[in-house]
Amino acid sequence: MQLTTVINILITSALVVLGSVLGGHFDKPLHLFWLSILIIYAVIIQVQYNKLCSQELDLKAERDKISAFFLTKSTNSNNVLQCSFYPRNNGARIVKNTRVVIDVYISSATNLPNAPELKINTNKECKVFINNQQISTNMYAGKYNFYLRQSLNSSWEDKYFRYSFEIEFERDGDYLFNIEANNGQILTEVSNSLRVVNT
Repeated sequence: MQLTTVINILITSALVVLGSVLGGHFDKPLHLFWLSILIIYAVIIQVQYNKLCSQELDLKAERDKISAFFLTKSTNSNNVLQCSFYPRNNGARIVKNTRVVIDVYISSATNLPNAPELKINTNKECKVFINNQQISTNMYAGKYNFYLRQSLNSSWEDKYFRYSFEIEFERDGDYLFNIEANNGQILTEVSNSLRVVNT
């Protein structure tokens, strides 16, 4: 029995007995029987209330487990991982042959055992740098693929991740790209484009 349960029962019993003492009816057997019934009733109500609270907590825990299961069951669900990118160019135009820092933010609905790895592919050739080191490219199906394994900048609570890398576009025009985040269990993708100008 919990301490709060014992305290609640004792307070209820004390109030019943105190009412009886102040009323001066301790000498009647019927009144003593009624006091006993009230105290037993208070105990039963408190025990049932505790069971109800315990069941609600158990039910909430099971609901959370089921929600987490359904969120992680589909490896291609956009509800599990949300991915967005932000080019840090302070609102200026993106100029060719100039490095631009790109931040990628990933948030997860559930805790992830390991951080997702990033892969980016573009429709035109460009250079990608992590910590001033150029990342090698792999051309496949007409796209330039970059695996950004060392780009994780920070993470928080195994649910929020920030990646950072630099990209240098070699030609002007629209660059179509696709960013893929994959931790081996969950996969998400975001596609977008950037316009690159001469000057």
